[in-house]
Amino acid sequence: MTRTLERDARIERGRLVIELPADVPDGPVYVLLTLETAPPNPHDAAAWLNELEATSLAGWPAASPLSREDLYGDDGR
Repeated sequence: MTRTLERDARIERGRLVIELPADVPDGPVYVLLTLETAPPNPHDAAAWLNELEATSLAGWPAASPLSREDLYGDDGR
């Protein structure tokens, strides 16, 4: 009997770790393995934000030239 299973798995120290359905019997099997990069976990996508350090801008000079006109000498058009 041939059966196709698609499952997420992980590699731990060179071993494939996967959970199979309960109805897969014990015993030897032939396995064809296709490795794909796992899609990023949406919860991990912003994990780098936790590594950023807060910066206080309280000491920023009030008269700093930060408008486009002040920076580039034009009106932005």
